[in-house]
Amino acid sequence: LKSFLLEASQRWPPSFPQWRWLLDPSLQLAASAMPCSSAASASRRTSYSEGAQVRGDRARRVAVPLPGRLQDLEGHATRHFGLDRSDLQLHHRGRGKLEGDDHLVNVKAGDVIVAKGSKPRGPPLSTTFQSDYKPVKFEPPQRAPPRKQHQPTPFQGRSEYQERFPTHAPSPMQRAPKRSPAPQVPFQGTSEYQTNFPGHAVSAPEPVARKGPRPVVPFEGASTYQQSYRAHGVDTPKPVQPRSAAPKVPFVGSSTYNSDFMGHKVERPATAPARRQAPAVPFQGSSEYQQNFVEQKVDVPKYVYIEPAIAH
Repeated sequence: LKSFLLEASQRWPPSFPQWRWLLDPSLQLAASAMPCSSAASASRRTSYSEGAQVRGDRARRVAVPLPGRLQDLEGHATRHFGLDRSDLQLHHRGRGKLEGDDHLVNVKAGDVIVAKGSKPRGPPLSTTFQSDYKPVKFEPPQRAPPRKQHQPTPFQGRSEYQERFPTHAPSPMQRAPKRSPAPQVPFQGTSEYQTNFPGHAVSAPEPVARKGPRPVVPFEGASTYQQSYRAHGVDTPKPVQPRSAAPKVPFVGSSTYNSDFMGHKVERPATAPARRQAPAVPFQGSSEYQQNFVEQKVDVPKYVYIEPAIAH
């Protein structure tokens, strides 16, 4: 996580986050380089000196570790800003010029070093693709001459269909003569049905005379059911005498359940005595984790800022 935060601050120096100061307390000295209106920031060390003669482009500021040699600063200026080492000048806090390793004694964490110089001039850079695949000029292809427009000519020949099937003028059709209307004479003959099935005269039947009402006579005979299934006389049963009431005597015997599963008296278990509460005593020992993983002090690297000079 620490390496990620440091790399992020080098890539995006304009938006230098405040959480970066958690990694290195010495970077709190750079608070004066940021806009701050508090009165406490006036007593801190500023990134630039009061009489700074060279100002850098803060938008391109890069945070680098506190250098031990001047050659390290020159390497950062060359790598990040593309400056030529032949005329490279490093100004401490925009004023003092760094010319040797002994001048780095005055450089502290949070200071700004302005790199001033020119970029190296040389032949234009070329990639292997540009050297291997050089552009070739091609002439545009010539267009074909315009074709003559075809002028349609009417067909003057004669087809085989026209020769075999010539057209003929239609002749007028002769109509049939009109027929004279038949005379309206009634039909006087007979049909075959009338000759085969002649009609016969039929006399009406005489009406049947109604007889008088029949007398109601009771039925005196006997049916087969009455003859086969005759009714027999049945004597009425005598009433049963009531029994004498049995005496109520309590049950004295024993069931198989009572003899097999006899009840037993069970004594309740005695409760455990109450425990005494141990007094709260702070733990004075040491855990295995504390013995095996002893906290070690780690030196946090310190950083300075380097930025290119603003061209006037």
